[in-house]
Amino acid sequence: MTKEEFFFYKKKFEGLLQLVRASMTSDVLKEVEHYLDVTEIEMAFELFCLELIGENISLSQDRKNEVKALAENLGLHQHSVYEPMFWEKLTEYVSVE
Repeated sequence: MTKEEFFFYKKKFEGLLQLVRASMTSDVLKEVEHYLDVTEIEMAFELFCLELIGENISLSQDRKNEVKALAENLGLHQHSVYEPMFWEKLTEYVSVE
């Protein structure tokens, strides 16, 4: 990933994070922010998505589609760190209206 791509994706991620920050558990939020600080955006975003799924945080369908698109852009549809079934779980979360 280029530096420009990183900052582009980070800006998109921060916008999504701002929408749900109050609904996230504080421990996960701290981990997400830590991984963003050390430029591990893929790990941060996977944790963010797992929190959305695990806490069933409500987002509009358009926002859910943004989450899935960003996850794919970050390569999370091919590999994940925390959850072997990550892509399947995210796809299911996004498909529920």
